[in-house]
Amino acid sequence: MKERILNIGLKIWSKVPQQFKELLYKFYLNKKPFWAVMISIGLILLILVIGLVFGNRNKNVSTTKNIPTPTPQNQTIQTNKDLDVLSKIELDLNKLKNQIESFDINQSRLKSPPLNFDIAF
Repeated sequence: MKERILNIGLKIWSKVPQQFKELLYKFYLNKKPFWAVMISIGLILLILVIGLVFGNRNKNVSTTKNIPTPTPQNQTIQTNKDLDVLSKIELDLNKLKNQIESFDINQSRLKSPPLNFDIAF
């Protein structure tokens, strides 16, 4: 197994141009810059891999802020004051639906007051 890997490595190394081989030999002879460059490349690759693995998985990130807006009121003018029971229930249900949709569960309008930490004694 080791011989096969060694043979493959030698085949690849034999295809590398001679000028590039000489450049690598000269670069490796100066070990301090060699190790500095290799560590830098390794750190960059490590950061890229970590970014890909632990990156933002939620593609639909919304940057807009939800601001509560008043719901439009259905202003229906009833000519008949005597509505039947079903139409009254329907109007009440529509009003209730509008109130439920306009209710702010997170209460995003409530914010803590700004604090002033510049206190002089």
